[in-house]
Amino acid sequence: MWKMLAAVSLILTLGIGALWFVSNREIKRMDLVLTSMEKDLLKNEQVLQAMTLEKEHLQEVQKILTEESMRIVMMNGTAMEPAASVKVMWSKDMKKAVMHAKKITPPPANMQYQLWVIADGKMVSAGLFDYDEIEQITEPFDVNAQNITAFAITLEKMGGRPTPTMEKMVVIGTTN
Repeated sequence: MWKMLAAVSLILTLGIGALWFVSNREIKRMDLVLTSMEKDLLKNEQVLQAMTLEKEHLQEVQKILTEESMRIVMMNGTAMEPAASVKVMWSKDMKKAVMHAKKITPPPANMQYQLWVIADGKMVSAGLFDYDEIEQITEPFDVNAQNITAFAITLEKMGGRPTPTMEKMVVIGTTN
């Protein structure tokens, strides 16, 4: 009897040990699966956030493009860059615009594009833009000047200037 109880104890101990070993291995496998799923979830949340931002951007652009007072101003190249062509889609009533380059070259290092509106005979800065922004379609930007007769882009040092460098005018286009 004593030997039989010892044998059953040994078998139970070995069985419990085997179950513990298998359970531990399964827990580790499940931890790896869970970690992988958490990484996928984080990646999917980042993709969703990027898509939400892009949707909002496109909705803002759409508001400008479908607004009744929207006008398209084609800015054509100057002697500095004759083949350049940039389109400004401007809503006079919303006082907002977006811009897209059909053709423009990347600026040299430490330079960026500065958009100007010509209003009441004066050139007023409408913002600074990197090449990537203009090559795509820019975020909507404010155009608060009155009596705008033209838009122009100059190539300026990073940070822009209060007045345009006229010899570095890349494109210009009238609103008429």
